[in-house]
Amino acid sequence: MLNTAYEKPGRPFEPNEQRVSAHADTSLYFGHPDIDMLYSYLLSKGMHLKQPQITGYGWKAIYLLDPDGYQLCFHWPVQ
Repeated sequence: MLNTAYEKPGRPFEPNEQRVSAHADTSLYFGHPDIDMLYSYLLSKGMHLKQPQITGYGWKAIYLLDPDGYQLCFHWPVQ
């Protein structure tokens, strides 16, 4: 289960920079069969993302940071 660090009533207005800075070394990878569709969907929701790229291991991927500073990667093998 993925969960935020704080429940909604106790969530600070701004992220704690000391706590978030420790998240830079953690990435979570998720498989998604249609990276281009996901990219378009996230853009339509107001996210600012770099275009999908082909990784060194041959998968199409998009990367983003979640509100807690973790890198998220959505990727799928290039056909």
